[in-house]
Amino acid sequence: SYGRGFLTPRDSTRQRCLFHELIIDPEAVDSSTSRDAYGNTSPYFQVAERHRALSITSRSIVEVDPPERDLYDGPSARAPWEIAR
Repeated sequence: SYGRGFLTPRDSTRQRCLFHELIIDPEAVDSSTSRDAYGNTSPYFQVAERHRALSITSRSIVEVDPPERDLYDGPSARAPWEIAR
């Protein structure tokens, strides 16, 4: 089996990926990481041993800043949900 994933959270102005790991079971015999044209991290992996199931687990710790205060303070944010369309 082989594959490519897009499982790593991106850094932005409001979030930072502090830790990320990809756990593949059975273990990959070959793996590499590259970036696509948009800056996304893209891991490639190859599992050579015979297997009936393949498990891919992505674990991350992401620090997120709260949104700007005025984002939810405007009139549209205070409007009753019944008038939303």
